[in-house]
Amino acid sequence: MITHGGRKSIVTATIHRATFWNECSILHLCINMRLQRTNEHNETMANVEEFARWILQVGDGQVQGIAISDDVEPN
Repeated sequence: MITHGGRKSIVTATIHRATFWNECSILHLCINMRLQRTNEHNETMANVEEFARWILQVGDGQVQGIAISDDVEPN
């Protein structure tokens, strides 16, 4: 039981206490399947490759967020 716990802490505690947890393994995605399409037009593939690089940069924290309005933090 998680007293005054939020959803995240409750789910985390539940997963870590599960009997099957020791049999789980973490898988890391390393191939962008969008880039595997070979029947696309060259310009389209260039756009897809640029987007894929941008997504990787976002995931690595290399791209600064954009504030939607002046009173909120960048996301």
